[in-house]
Amino acid sequence: MDPHQTPQSAPELKNGSGLPCVHCGSRDTTSDSLLNTRPNIFYIIIFGWFFILIRAAFTRRSYFCQDCGKSFAQKTVGSYVALTLLIFLVLIIALSFFADHLPAPAE
Repeated sequence: MDPHQTPQSAPELKNGSGLPCVHCGSRDTTSDSLLNTRPNIFYIIIFGWFFILIRAAFTRRSYFCQDCGKSFAQKTVGSYVALTLLIFLVLIIALSFFADHLPAPAE
């Protein structure tokens, strides 16, 4: 391309393999580290794996678009898996709690 000549069309966006940008639609995005990456050790000691499951279910990963320069945050597939496990665990606990209060089947 000649630098002294005006372009005939707008420059093409790069075809990346990342998550599509919510602002411009480009796939040239990079993943930053998880937001709030360091969990509090006291929460882990007190609540154990349940705290890690809750944290994983609600954590969002931040992304940066290389084309428009904007940042955005979205949940990952792992977050949705952790949320599904958390809902399943809460349903099991609720079912075991209410199972004692159900009437016995008639014979």
